[in-house]
Amino acid sequence: MRSLSLKNWNTAPCEPHQELFLELLITLVEKFEAENYPIPTGNYSSILQHLMDARNLDKSDLIPIIGTETEVEKILAGQRAIAIDEARRLADFFQVDMSLFIESS
Repeated sequence: MRSLSLKNWNTAPCEPHQELFLELLITLVEKFEAENYPIPTGNYSSILQHLMDARNLDKSDLIPIIGTETEVEKILAGQRAIAIDEARRLADFFQVDMSLFIESS
């Protein structure tokens, strides 16, 4: 969830009661969004697929990183986990944190 803060706004100083009202409003909006529009956490294969889609890549683009087309297909299908060294190479390739590719228990 993105964090809103009055410090991010470039406005004239608020009166204390206005600042309190705005903080309450921000809290209520964040709570509403979290309850009604939750951001699903993806698994490693869905995150990888999303990163590929965002860059118009296909599985052949990952062969130099993973090794073989078969291994890429297994990862994308969720049939095997991404190894630590593969996660590191994928993170470097996509310029993201490698924890995105590590299966959490």
